[in-house]
Amino acid sequence: MSSLPEASISAPYPVLLLAEDLVLDCPGSEPRRLTGLQLRPGLTLVRSDEDSDMSHLLRWLSGTVKPRSGQVQWLLHSRPVSTTELERLVFWADPADRSQDKMSVSAYWQQLRGRYPRWNDAMLDELQAELGLTPHLDKALFMLSTGSRRKVALAAALAAGAALTLLDQPYAALDLPSRRCITRCLLDCASQAERIYVMADYEAPEGVPLSQLIDLNRLLPG
Repeated sequence: MSSLPEASISAPYPVLLLAEDLVLDCPGSEPRRLTGLQLRPGLTLVRSDEDSDMSHLLRWLSGTVKPRSGQVQWLLHSRPVSTTELERLVFWADPADRSQDKMSVSAYWQQLRGRYPRWNDAMLDELQAELGLTPHLDKALFMLSTGSRRKVALAAALAAGAALTLLDQPYAALDLPSRRCITRCLLDCASQAERIYVMADYEAPEGVPLSQLIDLNRLLPG
């Protein structure tokens, strides 16, 4: 990825990503231009009328897809981040990914536990109980309902302690008690001073403050 000029990377907060003049090939609409993006601690909402556009931006932020053009600089406390480090700093569980379908819930979490140095087992235990996942620990992921599968990924995302956590429509297919649990978690995410959370959805959860909004509907065509 291209580096931005040195003057562009100074910041009073632990920015993880700076980007200039990105052109994203959004699958649900025309390419969009995203200028002057600075991700900062707290909760950022990515909003769009198209599910695929929101998911595409999260995939780009995770590093799994690349922009058509633009300059990008990944940073942690103003220090450039290597490609190797990036995998341990960013949490992204793509809802469309079926590559781990045969893995059990416990094995899935164990695999992720080894990747993220700030993994929080106490938080995972709490979310496992509150989201009703205890009966499913030995089940393969493909055996779970859509809602339960999303709960498994959400529990991992919130326990991982990643510098950047990407959440794709976290309320989708959840029951009411689980939605309340996730709202409480997002309130905590919004107050974080060292970690960045990016949530893709149609609207912000009620009562949860945002650090910023990225409205893909209002971006100029690329």
